Amino acid sequence: MFGKITLLLTGKSSFVETMATIIGCIIGFFAPIQTLVQMVFEFIAIDFIVGVWASRVKAKRAGKLSEWGFESKKAWRTIWKLLFVIIGIVLFYHLDCVILSFVELRMPQLFCGFVCSVELWSFLENAACISTHPVFKWLKKYMGEKGADYVISPDELSKAKEEDAK
Repeated sequence: MFGKITLLLTGKSSFVETMATIIGCIIGFFAPIQTLVQMVFEFIAIDFIVGVWASRVKAKRAGKLSEWGFESKKAWRTIWKLLFVIIGIVLFYHLDCVILSFVELRMPQLFCGFVCSVELWSFLENAACISTHPVFKWLKKYMGEKGADYVISPDELSKAKEEDAK
């Protein structure tokens, strides 16, 4: 490895070797968080797929299956969400390892756990829409009661949009 870096610094390596060495160093630096990134990717991808499926089931039950369609806007929102979550994991990793290295807080794991918990909750909501199993009926009822405190009414949403426009 150090021989490659020496060649890089002296200018005696090819462009491909230089790029391979740089990419290898970057990958090596982020190796400790690769499992976290994989987990977040899995949770977000599964939630996205089940969310699309739930949307289709809702349209079918409402008799509007012919009007249902997949919107790329939602896919792009998911891609952006994944990108920002990965950046968050990287930033927490740097904060944890470089700045707060005297305390082992495990901030990347906490952040990843929070994100995965939110995605799991969303997955369960979507599964409750799809399945008619009694467990999911109970879960849907439970989520409806608990989630009512956090639902924004259309009037409140309109009011918030008007305030943002000002």
